[in-house]
Amino acid sequence: MALEQKNEKSLHNRINDYLGRKPVIYAVVESEEETIEAILDELAKAGEDLKAVKERIHRLKWALAKAKS
Repeated sequence: MALEQKNEKSLHNRINDYLGRKPVIYAVVESEEETIEAILDELAKAGEDLKAVKERIHRLKWALAKAKS
């Protein structure tokens, strides 16, 4: 039980660290069109990052359930 709580806290801390990071600014753009394009690119990257995090959470939950059984 203590190991599970330690793992949950560790996962919780890692998620908070990940979500608490400041956004990375990749480029300074001057025109409105470039700004919109840059925002869309960042949004796509954030979506990919979110998908990877969700998959990792799913795998960790599966591993935890398997370890409990």
